[in-house]
Amino acid sequence: AGQAEEAAPWRHVRAAFEHSKKAGVREYLRVRSRAGDDGRLEIEKAGPQGSAMLSVLAASEGLVCLGESVTEVAPGMLLPYRSYAELLWE
Repeated sequence: AGQAEEAAPWRHVRAAFEHSKKAGVREYLRVRSRAGDDGRLEIEKAGPQGSAMLSVLAASEGLVCLGESVTEVAPGMLLPYRSYAELLWE
């Protein structure tokens, strides 16, 4: 009793998109998942990533975290991913 539960770790999932960002800034992208041609899970951006894009939030299934050192995402890169279900009901 009284012990805090550890949050589940972010799992690494293959990107199916390209993205560029500035170094030194952490960025969270709204994404959705799908099965790739080989049947493995991959993620794609859910749409434009502006902060006022509520329709994209509704269409997305989770988040990808791009760390401060990441400046480019290329298809096939493994990225840290959490579904909203994992974030809200862990």
